[in-house]
Amino acid sequence: MSLGSQLREIRGGSSPPPSTRTISSFISCLTFTSVLLNSIRRLLPHALHPFTLTSFPAFLPYAYAGSVLWFLYYESYKGFHQKFIPVFVTRSGYLKGKPAIYKLPPVNVLYSGGWLEASRKRKILSYGVSLFVVLAIAISKRLPTIWRGCLDAGVVAGLGGAVVSLWVWWGKMGKGEKWEGDIGLKK
Repeated sequence: MSLGSQLREIRGGSSPPPSTRTISSFISCLTFTSVLLNSIRRLLPHALHPFTLTSFPAFLPYAYAGSVLWFLYYESYKGFHQKFIPVFVTRSGYLKGKPAIYKLPPVNVLYSGGWLEASRKRKILSYGVSLFVVLAIAISKRLPTIWRGCLDAGVVAGLGGAVVSLWVWWGKMGKGEKWEGDIGLKK
């Protein structure tokens, strides 16, 4: 199957994109889930730390709730659910026809996430977001404990939403639903 016909399929052609109900797609989604859950595991103690203090500012619960709501909407829903996860799950369906090396973790995640064999636009986006995350982590580590806890609580909520979104999309696409966006396949 040519790349052009694959792109037409993704964008609403007559035949559906490759099924995400393959072992390669499942392993890719499982590997990415483990990355997200590991991040949650590492951040959760920092997120809960402000509540272990004997005294904290009166505004802390409001800042905490605001951070959680902000990240649930902008990171989990707008970033992951509407943009990254559909691309990731759709691209994971294309692992079936790839050489064996692409099916191994972490290469499968790099391919599905658009870091390997992607269009220039998708690579710039994937690497740009990755660089932004690294810089945000470096900055957040310098914040006072209370503020870092509020920030990390939001990130934990956002990443938790991403895990749920990943498996919702995997199930939807496994049933034949299509995502009508550009997945950035290499031309």
